[in-house]
Amino acid sequence: VPIIRSIAITGNTVFTERELLGVLSSKPSLPYSETLLSNDRRGIADTYRLWGYVDAYVDTLDRKFAEDSSWVDLTIKINEGLQTVIGSIVVSGQRTMASDEILEGFETRAGDPLIEPALEQDIDALLAKY
Repeated sequence: VPIIRSIAITGNTVFTERELLGVLSSKPSLPYSETLLSNDRRGIADTYRLWGYVDAYVDTLDRKFAEDSSWVDLTIKINEGLQTVIGSIVVSGQRTMASDEILEGFETRAGDPLIEPALEQDIDALLAKY
């Protein structure tokens, strides 16, 4: 099994290479694994999705093996896509609170990027209050 000699990431502007390398299970000096690389692709996409880049994906994954297959250099090319921005937030079905009162408690606002952790926190806070 080849050992990963290096990992380079290109196409990234939102996150640094160091931040994205921290998401990966594949690391230099560890054995090469297609299974881990598949999980790493998902991990990169999930990281972008959390910050509103719902169309981000690993565009290409180049592998350069040594002639004797003792090592491999990996290059991960990312297509970040555009950040999703919230157009509007509509509240319906409530009976005891006005929509404006509910939305005042939200950190998430129309015109903001779709940040999943912030939206989930807003929803959790609403459920705890309602």
